[in-house]
Amino acid sequence: MKTNSRAEQAYCYRGCFGPLICSSQRRCRPLALLLGACAIIGVLAARGGDSPSATDAAKPWAFAAFADCRSESERPKGVYEGVLKETREPTAKSESKFPVIEFVIGCGDIKLAADNHKNWDLWLAAFGDAKEKPCFFPLIGNWDTEDPPFNRKVVLPAQKNVVGTEPEKYYVDWKNVRLIVCRDLPYVEGLIQAAPEQIQHVFIADHYPIFPRYAHVAETRADDARFWSMLVKHRSRVRALLVGHTHHYSRLRVADPNGKVKDPNSFPDEDGGIYQIDCGNAGRGSHGDDVSTLVEVLIAGKEVRYRVVQAPHKSPSEFRVADEWKMP
Repeated sequence: MKTNSRAEQAYCYRGCFGPLICSSQRRCRPLALLLGACAIIGVLAARGGDSPSATDAAKPWAFAAFADCRSESERPKGVYEGVLKETREPTAKSESKFPVIEFVIGCGDIKLAADNHKNWDLWLAAFGDAKEKPCFFPLIGNWDTEDPPFNRKVVLPAQKNVVGTEPEKYYVDWKNVRLIVCRDLPYVEGLIQAAPEQIQHVFIADHYPIFPRYAHVAETRADDARFWSMLVKHRSRVRALLVGHTHHYSRLRVADPNGKVKDPNSFPDEDGGIYQIDCGNAGRGSHGDDVSTLVEVLIAGKEVRYRVVQAPHKSPSEFRVADEWKMP
């Protein structure tokens, strides 16, 4: 199979192994058919983050999320590196034991392409010699002006299980979780409804919170309430919206998007609601929060447990558990 570049090769590879339509579809079709046959007879075993299986989903596993590290010149020295190190080698003491992080969501303003892709190089260096390297699923924030083409050509083709080619609109199926990177209502609801039976948990990721706290509290979209009501309608599977933008960690559980949550000083925890988890910042404390945050999510079959660890920017390796809870 001949392709014009490594990026096209990676894209073609995923087209053969997953639901993506390969750019060289005719050349890949025989291989795709062969692999499909192998899967049917059970010869092709699930591997790491490859297609979900009941066996893999029953074992506890974890993923993480952070946001708003921004470029090296916009943050204190060593803070982003501290978050990456904590992701790889946890130091925060906790009652809950979390497995190795299998993938990380970058909830916007990660600026992977800026400064000659310095933040991307730091990511690669942090996990270069790790036995188990996590995948990285970034999304686009308001400061990520250079990232869309870089993520499209370099970052996303290097990850497993990405379905879609646009850095602002794709999804990932990982064991018993579906991650949807988008805020387009029809697209998101369609993917929730179309998720296969083995997908027990759906997480949505977007840079912008629907219910901002501490900063950007006046920023809203016309369809915010309608979008949130859609998530609540699918609460049997939808677990949380993971966001950034405010640079402050917060969590809300909201059932009524037109209720008490309209007060920007409120932090409701409503029965039957969906979580909005703001991942704070991984370096850029531009709104007064000089604390880096890493949100960790443990999946154990039907159980979902959250842990949030934080470190002050002035001591970027001194992480402590700031919040921890189990989903009702």
